[in-house]
Amino acid sequence: MNSVFRKRDRVRASLAWLLCTMALAGAAACGGDDPDADGGSLGPGGSGGDGGSGGDGGEGEGGNGGDEQKPTPYALFVASNFESASELAVVDLEAGSVAGRIVFEDQDTLPYASGGRGFALHRGAGAVALLDPKAPWTVAHSVSVSEGELSTNPYAAVVAAGDKAYVVRYSHNAIAIVDTTNGTLAGEVELSRFTRPDDPDGFVDAFDGVYDAGSKRAYFVLGRVNQFTTEFINPDWVAPCNAFTAALVGIDTETNEVLDLNGEDPGELLELRGQNPNALVADLANDRLIVLHTGCYQPAQNEEDEPIRDHRGIEAVSLSSGTTEWLYESAEADRLSYLLWLGPERAYVGKGFPTAWHAWNPTENELGEVEAKIPELPVWDGKRLVGLASTEDGSIDAVAFDPDAGEVTTLASGLFETSGLFSYGSAVVR
Repeated sequence: MNSVFRKRDRVRASLAWLLCTMALAGAAACGGDDPDADGGSLGPGGSGGDGGSGGDGGEGEGGNGGDEQKPTPYALFVASNFESASELAVVDLEAGSVAGRIVFEDQDTLPYASGGRGFALHRGAGAVALLDPKAPWTVAHSVSVSEGELSTNPYAAVVAAGDKAYVVRYSHNAIAIVDTTNGTLAGEVELSRFTRPDDPDGFVDAFDGVYDAGSKRAYFVLGRVNQFTTEFINPDWVAPCNAFTAALVGIDTETNEVLDLNGEDPGELLELRGQNPNALVADLANDRLIVLHTGCYQPAQNEEDEPIRDHRGIEAVSLSSGTTEWLYESAEADRLSYLLWLGPERAYVGKGFPTAWHAWNPTENELGEVEAKIPELPVWDGKRLVGLASTEDGSIDAVAFDPDAGEVTTLASGLFETSGLFSYGSAVVR
């Protein structure tokens, strides 16, 4: 068993490096349409999320605790050397300056934001750093979410009401519950009953989630992919299609019990339309979740034909009716990887490699023109897209793009102090 896990970790590290080189051309974090919702998280491959604020303005339950004074918004940027270290740089978005930095030993570290606080997800080490809400350039607590000595690959940390966070573990069939006040494990939500006998890796592959403060429910997407496969094809680096799709699981955050999202149908999961989900958005004002699926391929019937891309697009999930629909579908070979959600009628979709950012009105089923000024690893802060820009001397700057004015401004130059780093992840805390 140990040798299997070590092999998987080596493969994952190689894929992380590959996908990060793809992400250098541009990447997206997903956020709710509320201008005060958290900025979620982005890492290689575009897996990110709404940050779990539930679109409730980031205040009250699951938000900033009802503070009278609105907290300072911060951007969390991580760069890695993909060998031995990563560095977190925290930018004060009001002051336009670096508030602080942290160097981590885990090179596979990504930032995440939810409920008005930030996290550093140490995917290689299998641990989560809870950043200080008032000073996110310091670690308040560090919590191991590993299985013995084996990393469980934490992908998200979704804050619910009070002092509870759900840590999504991509390589483990249980979601860890963390007490954010004292930084301790407070239990877990078991998901192993949702594994499928025809899924070779034996994992449900939970990759992200959101919190709905109104219903006190948390929702998590189960990718149900084969983490062990090596049957990828170019140029979009996707695997063969499965006989089943991704799924949505719901949790009652007051009891930590799994909800029945299927109504009278068998089982508790809500089956989705797509495969290989890569981004999640909470559009709770419209009672729905938005899921971007990178998709898969069906082998061509003839050797001279191109394999067919399938289950690729952007899907809307109605939380009240339990129904789903495609907002956009694609059968093109260009990889569909990133989603920047500015609102129910305005978004950007990252497609292909190098990434081309297409303007998109989610009420329409076609993508629009390419916007070339969007920075690397962009996150919507409610007014602008903040991200990174590599300079000619090899340093990395924090920049902001105003989509209305079409202008790019520099927030902070020389963001990272460690040499030999490459842009890797971003999130916004507010």
